[in-house]
Amino acid sequence: MRICRGNSPSRRLSVRAFLTSIVLISLLPMGVASVAESPTATRQSELPAPNKMRRIIYNNDGSSIFFNFKGGKARTSVTAADVHRWVDEVAGMQVDTYMICPNMCMRLAYPSKVVRMLGAGEEITKENGYDGNVKVCAENIRSLVDQGYDPIGLVIDRAREKGLETFVTYRMNEAHTTHIPESAFNSKFWREHPEWRVGNGPYEQGALNYATPQVRQHMLARLREICDRYGDRIDGLELDWLRFPVHFKIIGSDHWVYHKLDVKNTPVMTQFLRNVRALTNQCGQKRGRPLLLAVRVPPTLALSRQMCLDPVTWADEGLIDFLTVSHFLVDGPREPFELEIARYRKGIPKLPIYGAIQVSDGRQRHTADDYRSIARKLWADGVDGIYLFNFFTPREKGEEPMFSLMSELGDPQSL
Repeated sequence: MRICRGNSPSRRLSVRAFLTSIVLISLLPMGVASVAESPTATRQSELPAPNKMRRIIYNNDGSSIFFNFKGGKARTSVTAADVHRWVDEVAGMQVDTYMICPNMCMRLAYPSKVVRMLGAGEEITKENGYDGNVKVCAENIRSLVDQGYDPIGLVIDRAREKGLETFVTYRMNEAHTTHIPESAFNSKFWREHPEWRVGNGPYEQGALNYATPQVRQHMLARLREICDRYGDRIDGLELDWLRFPVHFKIIGSDHWVYHKLDVKNTPVMTQFLRNVRALTNQCGQKRGRPLLLAVRVPPTLALSRQMCLDPVTWADEGLIDFLTVSHFLVDGPREPFELEIARYRKGIPKLPIYGAIQVSDGRQRHTADDYRSIARKLWADGVDGIYLFNFFTPREKGEEPMFSLMSELGDPQSL
């Protein structure tokens, strides 16, 4: 796709068709079967991608919905109406795209055949619960399932009802609770295979190692289940490479999260993207329209490449439809890297590029003017829209988010 940029935020995306042959792939339900790793035939199908203006892309981490926060406290007895509220509160403004994350750290918020749903098959105790809220979250997810609902499906269907473009955003290497091996958030796959991790340390140093074929197969199986389960109801899939930004063994570190990895693994990750694109192509052919594929990547091209991610090649090969340039958690003075929108644009001139504004929580307390200031700079740098990452986190402290900003940030004129 080519983005038609101008002074008005109402610009539209023109259509570029991707010519391809179809790759047939096969994965067993548990994701341990081999996948054809052919470097060809992975472009988007000839079916045209929909024209879409994305003023604001709204990322919801999912777990907050099922913690059901009110007044800073998690609550049980979440209802379908409670879930719908998380969509309704941003609909009808400048939010055009709603992304919902199904990951409960390494576990999931729906009944899965690949990874156990959070709280399924085990009791959440003080020892494995990470904190008291985890038990509440697990009980709420189970309660919705017992009532016959698909918790993530509730969000997807409500977003569609509200006329929003809808994506599943998938965290590609969750490591939030690797410092607590017994945590209920950690998957059986992770627990049983310490030899398939990048290291033995906490957080990102305990993430899964994509150099291991079994890890790649496992992650492909996760993504295939998303396509099979929600592919007829969503517009696209986002691969979130910033949760966490370590996918191979660490060979050096000069930043608290953007570590140096062996770039010899870059072709491995590019091939993984080809295989994911084959999944989305297969889903698109089945449903008669493309399933878009997006990525969230580090703030600079150099950092992406340092992490064995090559979005320029991904774009050149037609493996992605758009990308978001993002920090890990913090913006501004505490983050030494600016979002290099111009450099990404030079390397990827034909795809939409979005700029992210990070969460406002204990690490940084964004005021309304902070959001406006960051958004103005992003628009001046040439982004095609604003991406809000977990905008709602003040609820964890008992404060309501500044939802009025949803009518400002997506339009340079309204700022």
